[in-house]
Amino acid sequence: MNFPRSTDDVAKEITICCEKTENIGELRIRQLINILEKVPDEYVLGGILKILENDHPYFPYQKYCGMILADVNPKPSAQISTIINQVITNWDKSLHQLPTWLKINFGKDAVNEELDILIELQENSTSIDKLRTMKWWLEQENLF
Repeated sequence: MNFPRSTDDVAKEITICCEKTENIGELRIRQLINILEKVPDEYVLGGILKILENDHPYFPYQKYCGMILADVNPKPSAQISTIINQVITNWDKSLHQLPTWLKINFGKDAVNEELDILIELQENSTSIDKLRTMKWWLEQENLF
């Protein structure tokens, strides 16, 4: 495993973890999480968002991104709407860690307000449903 020195490196390491899960279980992702605690937040979050915005064929990609969000808790440098718009198309609604992470880092009220705005602006019914699901997750207790 290489020490990630960029957003692309983080995304690559997450991808490798997913590809090796069947053979070695979650050992590699746990090791990566320990390493990511020493990586700049902008790289960690950028790598996660890169994975979440792409249409990966298997849920483990998003599951591992959620584990990293929960365990490393990278601090955001982007706005709420930018983050949500980047991932909403391919976000799996069962990935509760993303809305929980948003709530922890931006505050429940700020995220809810932004989701309300995005719902009003959105024309795609699938995205509207996902945004509403995010609002539902915000009402749940912190799930980390």
